[in-house]
Amino acid sequence: MRAIVVFLFGALFLSSCVIIKPGEVAVKRKLGQLKGDVAGEGVRFHNPFISTYLKVPTRVVSKKIN
Repeated sequence: MRAIVVFLFGALFLSSCVIIKPGEVAVKRKLGQLKGDVAGEGVRFHNPFISTYLKVPTRVVSKKIN
């Protein structure tokens, strides 16, 4: 029984964090609405039941025009 509780707690903890990689930014979406400022790279924690992070790459794409 204890192993099941530890497993569920660990699964809940791991699903509540998001890693924003270098070259990406993220915005928190809570109950379908965008909340707060842009989050930079690093580890962020959130409530997995009502919120998530939307990640967007910020790399520059350049094309040579003749």
